[in-house]
Amino acid sequence: MRTAFRGPGALDCFEAVTRAVSDSRYAVDRSLVRTDRGRLTEDFVFELTIGGRSVTLLLRDGFVTAEFIDLARTERRTEAQEEQLDELKARLVRHVIGTPAADVFDVE
Repeated sequence: MRTAFRGPGALDCFEAVTRAVSDSRYAVDRSLVRTDRGRLTEDFVFELTIGGRSVTLLLRDGFVTAEFIDLARTERRTEAQEEQLDELKARLVRHVIGTPAADVFDVE
């Protein structure tokens, strides 16, 4: 598993589901960033390889907001900003979990 996404949430999720991190099968690879997709989704690229076959998943528009990206990329967040980012993360999780996978990702 390789991803352009460097946030701890994806790492924790993939570890919980696949144990890919502890098995050294998870890597952040910034060469996967897709700037052509715009700043809201450019990092949400996930390449999965199983049995020599690979597929790339690209998060669709409408899940990540500009506010989320702005706060996530703020280096020195205040306590209020941390709380707001936590709320935005929780909303994102609820949105993704409540949406069929085929409607969350484009597959390449």
